[in-house]
Amino acid sequence: MKNKKILIIFCMILALSLIVSCNEEKVLEETSTKNENDSINSNEKEESSENKDLTKEEKVINNGSIEPFNSGDAKVKDVVIGDILDKVNSKIGPANEIEDMNEEDFGDTIKINNYDFGKLEFSKGEDGKFYLYRIIIQNDNVIGPREIKVGDSVETVLSKFPNDNNDKKDGMRVLYGGDYESNGSGILYYDEDDNISLINYIHGQGGFGSYGMKLSIENNKVKDMDIMVQIN
Repeated sequence: MKNKKILIIFCMILALSLIVSCNEEKVLEETSTKNENDSINSNEKEESSENKDLTKEEKVINNGSIEPFNSGDAKVKDVVIGDILDKVNSKIGPANEIEDMNEEDFGDTIKINNYDFGKLEFSKGEDGKFYLYRIIIQNDNVIGPREIKVGDSVETVLSKFPNDNNDKKDGMRVLYGGDYESNGSGILYYDEDDNISLINYIHGQGGFGSYGMKLSIENNKVKDMDIMVQIN
């Protein structure tokens, strides 16, 4: 009888040991699972943070990606400053009217071709060929550089180029550049009534070989565009 009681007590102790062991394994398993989940959540948060930072960086890059006016902007209707007359005619057809003139002060022979959209001016080179050096757009049938067209607002134009938001001074406001160290500039001009009258963009130092675009402004809208390269 005594041996039977001892056996029963031994079995009870063994059962309790098994229960405790199972509980410990369950606790360890739950702890391990929790740690794994915490690790996964932490990694996801880090990835999310990295992606968020990358998006911010991309936005900064995009905001700073607007280039100043340059020689690549000097084209209209597949016609590029520097094209020869024959090439221009093959692209857009013959002019409605042609004017010939000589600039005696500089010894240049100029040919002005008039079209429905405006004018193209050519200068005679040393090889006898006429090269396009000036494009004038006078109506909204033709899209100019950076998709600007006659009738667009001043705000639309300014959004296409850098703008340092400088203060107005002496009847003009420098949009960017404007000093001798800059290879180009953008300047806004005002008339006597303090209305914007002209926007002028230049690529280069402003002398021979420099590219420019002047936009005449009337009632805060583009009246015409004048794109050219300085030939004298």
